[in-house]
This record gives sequence, C-alpha cells and structure tokens, in this order.
Amino acid sequence: MKVLVLLTLAVLLMVSADMAFAGFGCPGDQYECNRHCRSIGCRAG
Repeated sequence: MKVLVLLTLAVLLMVSADMAFAGFGCPGDQYECNRHCRSIGCRAG
C-alpha cells in the first residue's frame, strides 16, 4: 500500500513539474517569456 501511495505521489509531482516548466514559451523562447512576464507586472521571466 505504501508503494502505491509513493508511486502515485511521484507521478503527480512529475506532472506538476512538467506543467510548471511548460510556461509561456519558456525556456525555448526567452523573448516571449520576458514579454509575457512584463505584461503581468514582473521585471522578466
């Protein structure tokens, strides 16, 4: 049972990390990322 819980948690964390890094063109398009971040009030991406 503990193994199942740990595997489920690991999968959820991997999916969350992928979604976090799938942002607004980052890191592949730094210009687009910086432009988006400035548009929402940040200094850069």
